[in-house]
Amino acid sequence: MSFHYFSTDILNSVSIIVMLYTSITSNLESIPANEISDPTEGEIINENVQIIGTVQHPSFDHYEIHFALDPNTTDTWFPIDTTNTQSVSNNILANWNTNDISDGRYMIRLTIYNDQNTMLSTNTIKNLTLNRKQTTSTQNKQLEILNNTTPDPPPITLIRTSNETYTIRQIFIEQQKKYDYTSTFVSGALYSIMIFTTLGGYLKLRRFVRPPIRRWIRRIKTDLRKP
Repeated sequence: MSFHYFSTDILNSVSIIVMLYTSITSNLESIPANEISDPTEGEIINENVQIIGTVQHPSFDHYEIHFALDPNTTDTWFPIDTTNTQSVSNNILANWNTNDISDGRYMIRLTIYNDQNTMLSTNTIKNLTLNRKQTTSTQNKQLEILNNTTPDPPPITLIRTSNETYTIRQIFIEQQKKYDYTSTFVSGALYSIMIFTTLGGYLKLRRFVRPPIRRWIRRIKTDLRKP
């Protein structure tokens, strides 16, 4: 009997442990990640940066977003926004205007606090490159393509003599004239060859062709003379 009770106690203990583990893991899974989803590490940013992410915590009171140089050897952080008291789900956390800082490499940090100003969670995005020149150049190229503002290249000219210049169009016209002359000459030569070939063939075949033709003509004349 004692063994039976001992086995029952073990089974009950295991069941309780499984229930506790299931409850803890389900609660952990229900808590969303508190993090910055955009920009991402290694990204090139411009002067106006929308920081997007999620802030949802059971003990949440407010969150703050700061930036620093990367690497941040002195652990010095500068505020971007420190007055946020609303939970956010995959939406804009803050807008970072970088007009007052120089181009370079930076990092941003999201920190979540409770009502006792105790830090609950933090998330840092490193290796963000601020490069306004590259961004502006890319935007200008895109606008140039969209607006079709690319200037036409100047007309190409070729120097023929010291006193004359000819455009590509003029050279094309001259080449066309030369082509017309050549075409006329070739056509005349072909016609001449055809005529001489026909005449030569007739001279070769006339001794075979002329007697039957003459007999045929005499027969016609004889038939015409008959009453």
